[in-house]
Amino acid sequence: MTLTRRGWAVAALAVALLLLARAHGARSINAVVAPALVALAGALLQVHLRDRPDVERRAPATGVVDEELTVELDVPTDRPFAATVDDGLGDGVTAEGLPGTTTLDGSPIRYDVRLWERGERRLGPAELTVEGLLGLARKTFYYNDIDAVLAYPRTYRLDPSAGALEGLPASRPLPGTDEFDGLREYERGDSRRSIHWKSSAKRPDEELLVRQYASAEERGELTVGVSPGDLDDEVADVAASLVTYLLDAGFEIGLVAPDERLDPDAGRHQRDAALAALARLGPGTLSDAAAEDADLLVRSTGSDAVVSDGDDAVAFDRLVATAGGERVRHQRPVEGTADGVSPAKSGERGTNGEVSA
Repeated sequence: MTLTRRGWAVAALAVALLLLARAHGARSINAVVAPALVALAGALLQVHLRDRPDVERRAPATGVVDEELTVELDVPTDRPFAATVDDGLGDGVTAEGLPGTTTLDGSPIRYDVRLWERGERRLGPAELTVEGLLGLARKTFYYNDIDAVLAYPRTYRLDPSAGALEGLPASRPLPGTDEFDGLREYERGDSRRSIHWKSSAKRPDEELLVRQYASAEERGELTVGVSPGDLDDEVADVAASLVTYLLDAGFEIGLVAPDERLDPDAGRHQRDAALAALARLGPGTLSDAAAEDADLLVRSTGSDAVVSDGDDAVAFDRLVATAGGERVRHQRPVEGTADGVSPAKSGERGTNGEVSA
């Protein structure tokens, strides 16, 4: 509990007037001093008697980088009062309108935050400051509860052309292709685009080998390896986009990263588990054995990320859909759908909301 700047100014004025009255005996000055002292005493007493209100924060457990989320602070009260509300924010998350002054009447206090970086983003601790009569005194209550929002990587819509996928076996399919079922010898009428040139070159009889496909309905399990090197943010975005796309296509997807491993599975739970693992992805390199076991490998090459099957590699920019020269964002993943996309410019900042009650 302390005086505000206004309170200190009133106190200083009262002391100066008291000294002036004592020196010159001007009783009329006391008519000004007395109300000032009463106001100060009343303000201090008012904030002293203010009980500590309860504060409970409600925030989404997860979000996506660049997404705006609404956070609520519940402050139950029997009698409305004015207060200034603030909530601490960790790195990688911002909010406008904090601290904000509002009237607390039992309704939730809402403010919007925006996530700028992957990983766990801290919310809290909260502060609530009440002021006394005429704003002369204040008292701040501190709340140590901290919540975390896990920021998933960005996910983009994939729309690969036939040429872009030519270096990848269709066993690593994206929607619209069939599943790779092995190699067989070339037969008259086979498309030259189906020839697996690297395997054919290893044949001592120089016979050509072509890819053989199973129907899309027979798709099974695929494991995505992630080897970010020092490009963990870009690789996380690419891997998240690929995993989301393959899950939407009906595959059971596994994930292996330097510090994470998920067995192949399908459904919303697997999607969330994979995105959570990629949200926490840090720099590192996948072991050679793990990289070889992966059906698809997302890795960094210099300043770019590529998708590889071990023999061939395709730059992510050749797989992602674009609109107006920008990558098209996949909306926040929803179970069982691959629809609903929106163009978004990576790193583009929007307008955040202010505190409201």
